Amino acid sequence: MRFISICSVVLAALASVRSVPLTNSGVYTITIAGRALTHANKTAPITAETLSAGATNQAWSIVVNPTSSSATIQNIATLLFVSSDGASGLVGSATASSWALLQSTGQNIGSLCITLTSPNSTTLSVLQSSIPGGPSQAFDANTTLPPRGPYQILNQASNKIFGNAFVPGPTFTHVFPANDRTQIWFVIPLSNATIALNNFDSGGWLSVASGNGTNAGAVGAFDFSSQAPWTVAFKQGFGQTLSPAKGGFLTLGANVTISSIADQTSTWVFVPVDGNQFLPRRV
Repeated sequence: MRFISICSVVLAALASVRSVPLTNSGVYTITIAGRALTHANKTAPITAETLSAGATNQAWSIVVNPTSSSATIQNIATLLFVSSDGASGLVGSATASSWALLQSTGQNIGSLCITLTSPNSTTLSVLQSSIPGGPSQAFDANTTLPPRGPYQILNQASNKIFGNAFVPGPTFTHVFPANDRTQIWFVIPLSNATIALNNFDSGGWLSVASGNGTNAGAVGAFDFSSQAPWTVAFKQGFGQTLSPAKGGFLTLGANVTISSIADQTSTWVFVPVDGNQFLPRRV
């Protein structure tokens, strides 16, 4: 299946969009005809609704496979993935479906595509299309701040996440996905561009250690009270980056460090999780 569009991206059994090329993983809102892809709750169909600022059920964690130009699309609020119901409907599923990402040029693509049933409708269908991608199949993608909630924070290039086991203490790395709560971070938006990250196990806030002590310059959780701000930005060609107040980019090498240069080792995917699966929190 796919997202279909002209001069943008098409969602077919793979997908496509416009405002930014949907070529990198990240947290996005996705709109069609000015309406946002929405999953109201776990039992509701996926629809196109009026965009509401900060609506968690209109934010999507999209993980792109650059090799196959495909992606999985997971709702931040319901944690379910965009999927066909096997007929013509669009629903949320606990099982991830791959959607093709097509930068349509107007040619006949001849495959299943997510389609707005009519210009004034909120209903989306999965249809076999033999006509070129048009407004009813054209999606726009816009990067957005990850909404408040628990996440694994994935460096896709290495397939690793990072965690923290005690305060004060540095971060450690682990192969994705998480297997305990030390590898889960609770995101708290501080502004329209910054977030704070609280470890689900240790209760410490992610920061860069200052001063001249043993931990100076290290990335970790060093206290329970300081909500250190991290700026979330989008670097085209790579994805979303995290920067501390003093600048640089959170980067994954042998350890988690701050680098002056952003590349594939310093881009992050916020993968939402059910926090109840990682309870009780230690603090």
